[in-house]
Amino acid sequence: MGAVLEKNLRSMKSSTVKEVRARGLFQAVEFYPDLKLDGNDFAKILMKNGLVTKATHKNVIRYAPALVINEQEVHEASEIIEKSLREFEAKC
Repeated sequence: MGAVLEKNLRSMKSSTVKEVRARGLFQAVEFYPDLKLDGNDFAKILMKNGLVTKATHKNVIRYAPALVINEQEVHEASEIIEKSLREFEAKC
């Protein structure tokens, strides 16, 4: 499932994303540090859209889903992340 999540995250092209990092299901998205908003703002947008995560180092969001997550749930989470990323971009 980690490879599926990584593929989905990397396919979300955005001018706000500096890097996607992945090791199994433990993954992170780093935003450019000079944006108007930061990782905490993105975490709030994700929560509003139904996905709980945590910002780290101000401009990094980490994803650590349950190890029993299935492919359908990975795709559902990816859809929420993409929707939230578009909202985040619009506010930056």
